[in-house]
Amino acid sequence: MRSFFRSTRFKVLLGIVAALLVITVVMGLLGGWASPQSSVAGAAATPLQKFTAGIGNFFAGFGRNEELEKENAELQEKVNQLTSDLLDYQRALDENAFYRQFLELKEEHDDFELQPAKVIARDVDDQFGAFTIDQGSLGGVSPRDPVIT
Repeated sequence: MRSFFRSTRFKVLLGIVAALLVITVVMGLLGGWASPQSSVAGAAATPLQKFTAGIGNFFAGFGRNEELEKENAELQEKVNQLTSDLLDYQRALDENAFYRQFLELKEEHDDFELQPAKVIARDVDDQFGAFTIDQGSLGGVSPRDPVIT
């Protein structure tokens, strides 16, 4: 047995194994290169992959149905309409809540004189956010009157 480890055959076999090991490590480190084993396996599996993909593509055509596509389009349109209705409904709820607060304020303080007005200018330099409204003394609003929004 000792003679085998010292023989030329063992040294050649050891050299081949070392060379294959180095090639495998280098291929693995390069990353973009496939190892010889995976290249052989990929070449053997390619015809089977093409065959199964062809079968899948053949049967995919059977799943299409014009009635289903038409129904899907109608249902999508209905979903879009219901979404729009829901947004309108939410807007109405928010507006209703705003007016309810306004009404509660009016009922709580009957001495308040409510005067509708719009903001027509804002002072960006004022730290308190001063603004100008479109009502004045002709409309019954005096300087220093409280404003509620």
